[in-house]
Amino acid sequence: MKKLLFAVLIFLFVLNPNSSFAQDSSATSSGKSKKVEYTLPYPGILPDSPLYPFKALRDRIVSFLMSDPAKKAEFNLLSADKRLNAGVYLFAKGESKQKLAHSTISKGANYFEQGISQLELLKKQNYPLDSLIQKYQLASYKHQEVLRELIRKSKGDIQKGLSATEERIENFQNRLNKLRSP
Repeated sequence: MKKLLFAVLIFLFVLNPNSSFAQDSSATSSGKSKKVEYTLPYPGILPDSPLYPFKALRDRIVSFLMSDPAKKAEFNLLSADKRLNAGVYLFAKGESKQKLAHSTISKGANYFEQGISQLELLKKQNYPLDSLIQKYQLASYKHQEVLRELIRKSKGDIQKGLSATEERIENFQNRLNKLRSP
C-alpha cells in the first residue's frame, strides 16, 4: 500500500503545476459583447475525482515551498484559472455537480485574491509589475465573462453564489487599478 501511495505522489509531483500558464493575447476586451481573448488552462483532475485530494496536496506543497512573490503570484493566477475552468467542466456535468462547481470557483477566487496580495507585496519592494498586473486584469475580465455565462445557466442559491463571486472578482479590479497608479 505504501508503494502505491508513493508511486501516486511521485506521479503527481512529476506533473509540474507551472507547465501550463494561461496564455493571453495583447488585445483586451472591455465591452460585454466581445469575447475576452484569454485561454484558461486545462484543469486536469477534477474535484469529483477520488485522486483530487492528492492534486490539492501537491499544489499546497508547491505553493508553500515557493519563496519568490512573483512566482507565487503567477502560481496563484494559474491555480485560480484552473479552478475556474474545473468549475466550468463540473457545471457541464449537470445540476448534480453545480454545488461542487460553485465551491471550486469560489476557491479559485481565493487564489486570485492571494495573487493580488503577492502583487501588493511586490509593489512595496519596487518590483516592476506592469506585465503581471496586465495579466491579472485580463484574467479578471475572463473570469467575469465565464461567471456571467454560468450565472445565466444557473438558478437559485447557485446563481446567487456565482453572482457574489463575480462581484468579488469585479472588486479585485479596484485593487489592481491601485497597483497601477504611481
